[in-house]
Amino acid sequence: LPQTTPSGQLHHGISDAVFKALENHPKLKGKFKLRDPRFTARAVNKEAHNGYQEWHKKLDDEVAKYIKDNDKLDVKSFTAWLYKRYKQPDLAPRFPGGLGENK
Repeated sequence: LPQTTPSGQLHHGISDAVFKALENHPKLKGKFKLRDPRFTARAVNKEAHNGYQEWHKKLDDEVAKYIKDNDKLDVKSFTAWLYKRYKQPDLAPRFPGGLGENK
């Protein structure tokens, strides 16, 4: 397949729902910013990310639940998990550059 330069919306891995969960976490509170520029990804095209679609809501819920369910997370372990999550088969095609790592 030909290499395509992502041209869709900029996606923020630290969305409002994720940020709220981070701010309620004993070790992660105050360590991230809302729409933190370190955790963004450019969608491959407009169809891959156009507004706050259902897949995005489900992803936010999943990430927030992960944060809530893991009270021993620290910045390093959460960040590693988040980068890995964006390489999974459901997200990698949407964000071929990964999350934050293509900066």
